[in-house]
Amino acid sequence: MDEVWVTTYRDHLSQPFTNKEYKEMKICNSMLNEDNFEDGVIDRKTGLPQTGMGAVLPRHPPDHFKMDLDTTYRIEYVPPYDYTPYVGVQPDGYSVVHRKCHSQFTDTADYRRHGINTWQDESGIYANAAIKHKSFPVTNPIPSNVLDS
Repeated sequence: MDEVWVTTYRDHLSQPFTNKEYKEMKICNSMLNEDNFEDGVIDRKTGLPQTGMGAVLPRHPPDHFKMDLDTTYRIEYVPPYDYTPYVGVQPDGYSVVHRKCHSQFTDTADYRRHGINTWQDESGIYANAAIKHKSFPVTNPIPSNVLDS
């Protein structure tokens, strides 16, 4: 029994050294580089159609996303004339600044959390932060007459 015992884990870890597929391979150079980039003209005449069956590069037809963009409502219920939507006058003092934003600290598990990443965001940056800084510029809380004395 002069044989050295090897555990299953150690045998598994030694596979990159014993298996030939895990050796470093030489990566082939690309067909285009800085020297011959001007020679690689993509819009050349090949004798094949530009689009469709037999084209060198596959391209979608121009109306490829038409089915996604045209819904039943958009096709069937077209407005009878062109119009601009009416935007009413906002009441005095109304601003987005005073709108209550979704709290990132207290409303952590309510129905307004959308998407996959719904964990608590502790950045403290709200949607109306930029507007608040414009509407309420930073001022010195200490009056100037106190600073003079």
